[in-house]
Amino acid sequence: MDDAALNIAFDELLGILRKAGFQLSPNDYVEFAAIFRQFNGTREELKYLLAPVICRNSGDQQRFYQLYDKYTTPGPAKHVPPEDPVNNPYITEKTATHFLRISSRGYYAWLMGLLLFAIGFRMLLMHLYPKPVNAPAISVTAHSDSVAPEPAVSNARTFVLKTQKPIVRDPKDYSIAVPTGPEIEKVNSVHSSTFAWLFVLGSAAFILSLTFFPLRRSRSRPHVDIDRIDSDFGLLDIPLPTRDRLIRDLPVLAHIARDLAQPQPTEYSRLAIRQTISESIRADGLLTPVYEAIHRRPEYVFLIDSRNPLRAGLYRYLGRTLAKYSLPVHYYLGDASDSFRADGSTRRLSRYQLEQRHGDARWIDFETGDIPAAFGEAFDFGVPTDSPGVADIHEWLDDEDLFQWLCALAVFPTVRWEVTLAVGAAVLKQRGALHKLHFGSLLRFSQIGWLATSTGAIPPRVRLGLLQALGLEEELAARRAVLELLRNSDDILVNEAGRARDKLMQIHTQSFILFAHDTRKNKDLEADARHFMNAWDREHAADLATVLYLSNPDGAWSTPVRSPDDRRPAGADKFMQELLALKVIGNPKVRSVFRKLSAALFFLLVLIFLFTDLLAPTRLNAAAGLVDHDYPQAAVTVTIPVTDCLRHMVRGHQLLVTLKNYDYNEYSQLLDLDGAGDTLRASFGGITMNGKDSSVQAFQLILNKTLVVDCPGKSYHSSYNLLLRGEDCAVRLPEFKRAVERRVVPHSEQQ
Repeated sequence: MDDAALNIAFDELLGILRKAGFQLSPNDYVEFAAIFRQFNGTREELKYLLAPVICRNSGDQQRFYQLYDKYTTPGPAKHVPPEDPVNNPYITEKTATHFLRISSRGYYAWLMGLLLFAIGFRMLLMHLYPKPVNAPAISVTAHSDSVAPEPAVSNARTFVLKTQKPIVRDPKDYSIAVPTGPEIEKVNSVHSSTFAWLFVLGSAAFILSLTFFPLRRSRSRPHVDIDRIDSDFGLLDIPLPTRDRLIRDLPVLAHIARDLAQPQPTEYSRLAIRQTISESIRADGLLTPVYEAIHRRPEYVFLIDSRNPLRAGLYRYLGRTLAKYSLPVHYYLGDASDSFRADGSTRRLSRYQLEQRHGDARWIDFETGDIPAAFGEAFDFGVPTDSPGVADIHEWLDDEDLFQWLCALAVFPTVRWEVTLAVGAAVLKQRGALHKLHFGSLLRFSQIGWLATSTGAIPPRVRLGLLQALGLEEELAARRAVLELLRNSDDILVNEAGRARDKLMQIHTQSFILFAHDTRKNKDLEADARHFMNAWDREHAADLATVLYLSNPDGAWSTPVRSPDDRRPAGADKFMQELLALKVIGNPKVRSVFRKLSAALFFLLVLIFLFTDLLAPTRLNAAAGLVDHDYPQAAVTVTIPVTDCLRHMVRGHQLLVTLKNYDYNEYSQLLDLDGAGDTLRASFGGITMNGKDSSVQAFQLILNKTLVVDCPGKSYHSSYNLLLRGEDCAVRLPEFKRAVERRVVPHSEQQ
């Protein structure tokens, strides 16, 4: 039967039994699983084997049979898999939350994708619908004093210059500016108020989301050889509370204790009364004594090497468990001097003294392989492995749950029996495999050479590899278990400065990593985490493997450390910088909202710039005024034929041409008639055209501040021809003797 299916089945069945009032212990699960694996019969027969495990009387037995029959009766599936928010066709609160979370993570990616799509769509529109080029409404070629055809617009004067007195005359008798170039089209542009509001609000939101990083002095990591086992400090001798109760007792240990407790023959004998009588009768009354060996329950002595923390704890647990099953077991902890002491005692005994004390006992030494056959049949005491490769160990274990447990041991600098059990319970519970916390799994760990050493230190390179292979949730669970174990040791820690310092360093280290993963959820750990950050700055941080793991200089692996702002993976240095940074707003969620709002406002501004032509005719634009449809600032060129009429009008050699715009601003240019050839050309750039009413005349031309020439059109063109004719040829313009620079004269200066 598959282990996964087995776990699911018995989890549900045990849950039903608990609700029905049955008192269940963790051992019941192990016994259920053992029976289930060895059973080959039907479901109906299985209940008769399971009932004795938890039933105490006939009433319990009947209730168990009823619940079991109801549970195993074919019907609708009892196990409902967790809802998949992606494949669920119905919109629920969970699916909506899932998609909102996914969309929030890719917020900027969505904005960038929409922006690229908008740019591409705009370019496609420009390619499919190019702007037409309008030809000039009137094309006039002026030669000498010829008269041009009348334009198709009204010649009525739109305004009267205050500097000249109007002369009432026939329109055909005065000069005119005739458009010859293409009409200047009105363009769509973002309204200045729209641009200002979006830019100011976007900038304000961006400023509110800013985080200012203060200067922090650089930290250089110590140059230590990571390949040396003694690169980290040795065994942390911190007193820790026992955690043997977390181990699941295997039923096979009870069978081993029963087998080992069977009376065994000794070298002593005694008179067998019944056999002696029988033999004497057969010998016709001749007394024939018969002797038999005396059988006694054997006594066992475990010799445990206390220099190996993992194996010492494992075999000490084995001795206690066998003693719990009424097996007479004594175990002694030995050291390098070949002296032994009982657990909890400080008196040292030699091997000779032990033999005198337990002369008839059977000696069990796991280090030398001198063990009873019952252990070898139940467990694999095979050849240990010394491979330093994490991948090789993973393959050797051939169990992902045990491998994650092994990786989680690296959260503590050295191997400790109590830490191994606490971390194992946390990790296996996280993975739903708590039933694997038993003697067999721990025995597998004890066969790993670099894990079961006398120093208790895992080589730093191996430990770093284990941390890299450890899952995120498993690591968080393991570090919480270590932190709880350390804090529960306050009552048994003696007042020793060295041990207290090591303990505080580990508390600060575990607190920092948990706090750095979620600063809001683990707010209570901030004080201890800041102690770690101070030690980090002073280069007094924990062991080398932890320093390298948290630094993660090349981003080659993932750690639990997350950025306080965007919850993305970050190195320890970056986390500390962001945590200690100066923030305009302290709440990272509010800063994130302002940051996204800023991006959205600038994105909206770019969209308006890209699609001004599409927005201009819409009702939205009419209501909000996002886009203006108006003239741009452009240049106007006026061509003046040098005719006899012009030479008669101009006194001297210079002609001052002034363009008086509809807004009463004037643009002037002084032209020299000498060497001008057949034409003069006056160019006026940067003329303000936006805001002009369509019913107002565009501009007038003024020659030498005297003669006013109308441009009867109400729209702007890029070029005009000035036709001097009629009575204007008799006008004598005043002479200009000084150079006049081209400039704009505001209307206020004309008064």
